[in-house]
Amino acid sequence: MLVAGIVCEYNPLHTGHAHHLRATRRAGAQAIVCVMSGHFVQRAEPAMLTKWTRAQAAVLCGADLVLELPSRCALQSAEGFAQSAVQLLLAAGAQMLSFGSESADTGSLEQAAQLLCSPRFEPALREGLRQKTTVEHIHRVAAGDGQGWLWWHVRAKRVRYDNPHPVMLITTTDISQFKAREAQLTEVNQRLQAAFDQTSKRIWEVDLATREFSTFSQDGTYRPLGKAPMYFPAHLVDGGWIHPKSVSRFQEFAQELLGGRAQGYGNFAVRNRDTGYYSWASVSYRVLFDDVGRAVRAVGVLEDMPRSRDGWSPAQRQLPEGLVADLIVRMCANLDLDTVESLWIEGSNVSGQVQETRC
Repeated sequence: MLVAGIVCEYNPLHTGHAHHLRATRRAGAQAIVCVMSGHFVQRAEPAMLTKWTRAQAAVLCGADLVLELPSRCALQSAEGFAQSAVQLLLAAGAQMLSFGSESADTGSLEQAAQLLCSPRFEPALREGLRQKTTVEHIHRVAAGDGQGWLWWHVRAKRVRYDNPHPVMLITTTDISQFKAREAQLTEVNQRLQAAFDQTSKRIWEVDLATREFSTFSQDGTYRPLGKAPMYFPAHLVDGGWIHPKSVSRFQEFAQELLGGRAQGYGNFAVRNRDTGYYSWASVSYRVLFDDVGRAVRAVGVLEDMPRSRDGWSPAQRQLPEGLVADLIVRMCANLDLDTVESLWIEGSNVSGQVQETRC
């Protein structure tokens, strides 16, 4: 036997209540148990009719059993009233709960219940009341179909109300798509971070509207070159970050970037922020565009260029860091075979182009 439970007050019972009882029966209930407040209703007011008269009306409209909700339970807050009534229905053998709703969306109601029963939500509300601030809360609820989860952004704000107790207006927004996108970006960032950790690459950025230049460490943390904002390319050149012998080429590189070129690269002698010495670095960038196709920023990568090759031991022939930028050309030749084994020009390895060249 399918037993349905109804929490009610019937103060008084009207045609809407009668319709609810009939609809519960049509939904498959073979027996209906009502839990009803007694002589005093939840608002602590005397009921319009005695509890016996109201119980009789419920039975005449289709209820099989009417149980009284004790006054100490009926006069509690909405949560206490509901919890006590449901416990009494369970004790009476009810297998389903029947109630009316303006939305008739069971999934949304279950999600709202999950939120209100969350052990973290009530403390957040109380803290908002104490601080007299708006409460912002992110909460995960089960999807209405029982498959997967939804993310809600909850906003609660106290409103004026003719009540001695504080009243808060709570609104929710489904941000599941945003959270899914956020998770994807987090995963992408983790992969990029794992890749960057294995290289000497560093990230830099130029805001094309203001020309403000920013640098970031390998973990993506903003790491400015100085206390004051830096502007591209003037402050890099004037501040000595670019070696004098690389300035002309770097300025050409910068003009192409600011002139709208979508991507570019170049090799320049750049001062190391930690040692103060210059070394060759490969610098590249790609321009990012907004929704209407306007260039908004250039994001680039700076990578230290290698200064050793197989067969040439830095430990034995280490070149002082301060002189690296002046190493415009380095060649390793085999005089016995009269061949060029390796050739580096301004930080670029062009050995493959001269391996058949005679000394």
